[in-house]
Amino acid sequence: MNSLGKRLFLTFMLILVVFSVISRIEWMHEYTRAETGLWDQSLKDVASQIVMSTPRRLTQTAASPDGPENYRLGADPPYLFKGDELSFQIWDLHRNVLLMRSPGSPPSALRPDFGLGFSDIHLSEENWRVYSISDAEGLIQVQVAKSQTQLRAEFRDLLKRSMRMTLLFVVAMTGAVWFVLRRTLRPLNTLRQDILARPALDLTPLPHANLPEELQPFIDAINRLLARLDEAVQNEKRFVADAAHELRTPLAVLASHAEVARQADNPAATREALDKLQQGIARSARLAEQLLDQARLDALHDAQLTETVALDRVIHVMAREFESEARAKQLQLKLDVAPCRIRGDVDALGVLVGNLLDNAIRHGHVGGRIEVRCHPAPLGGVTLSVADNGPGVPTDEHEKIFDRFYRVPGNRERGSGIGLSLVARVAALHGATRLCGSGLDGRGFQVTITFPALAGPQPTLET
Repeated sequence: MNSLGKRLFLTFMLILVVFSVISRIEWMHEYTRAETGLWDQSLKDVASQIVMSTPRRLTQTAASPDGPENYRLGADPPYLFKGDELSFQIWDLHRNVLLMRSPGSPPSALRPDFGLGFSDIHLSEENWRVYSISDAEGLIQVQVAKSQTQLRAEFRDLLKRSMRMTLLFVVAMTGAVWFVLRRTLRPLNTLRQDILARPALDLTPLPHANLPEELQPFIDAINRLLARLDEAVQNEKRFVADAAHELRTPLAVLASHAEVARQADNPAATREALDKLQQGIARSARLAEQLLDQARLDALHDAQLTETVALDRVIHVMAREFESEARAKQLQLKLDVAPCRIRGDVDALGVLVGNLLDNAIRHGHVGGRIEVRCHPAPLGGVTLSVADNGPGVPTDEHEKIFDRFYRVPGNRERGSGIGLSLVARVAALHGATRLCGSGLDGRGFQVTITFPALAGPQPTLET
């Protein structure tokens, strides 16, 4: 049974029924407990009231041998000790004379030994409960008795009335609980209908007005999830738009070079067109790779970085990948790398190092130099820097070049404008800081990334 309303309702009803049963058992125990229970207490109260209500002259009247045996209430009914009546007797203890008795009670003492307190007797083929009490001076004694049959009948009657009241209470509470649950859960049904009526990509937050306070955290959690889903959907839309925007021009250029190569009338022109076509294909492949890297970083937006990565190994791997490109431009690629470990994502760090190398190689001049350094920082953490002696970047452009699709005006080297924006995103994802400045020999450009130190014990190394 998965219905919240039914679970709450049945749980409450079960508790109510169990409580009612326990209360009835406790009530029965209190009613029938010897001497202090309601049965015996009622006999004790009646006896005490009779003692306090008996006039003192009653003993003098009863002492006359010519007078009536005791006071009568109208016609003296024949002796019949009925089990459905309470019987009492008043005795003169000094003379052992019966002063007064209730109609139908026997002429002999209910308790012949005239002891005090409670006792059980068997009379007229029935068991009786008797309570005896004397006055403070010990002149009279009142004996009050009721049959066990009558006591049980009274108990059954009280129990039936109690059960009827309990049943009415349960029925009333059932209706009240069901009504409250229906009203409480009605906003959830309304919310359900609202969600079902939404379009597929409508990720606006769910309304939480009129919802129970206990459900507010649940709705807030769903809204936070919807916000993350909406961000992911928007990232996908931006990716598609960016890909369409950035691939449109390279594809048109590739088509143009292919057409030139097809129409060339001599081998030299054909080779030139094919070289340009090959360069365009390489740029398009790099652009597609950067767009895919951007999509992967979007997926890592809320990820917890728990791996320990050997950053020096990542640098060596990426340097080998870009070695041929550097050699093609006659660039000297120098590595000054010490063993360094940081907390992060190995693929994202590969994107960062790869784009820093790609940017330095693309903007470096023929015969230039590129230096990659990676060392533990003096104040903790790890510092990675990539420097070149190329044309450099104006100081007022240092922050702008990390914006997506931004290109420095007047730069003859064509780029996608994505690479350094990916560097900025990976650095932010790892809690790192970045700093730009002059490169080698007082010229060129340098990017320095400082990663935070590892916290806690060093985990197993992952690459």
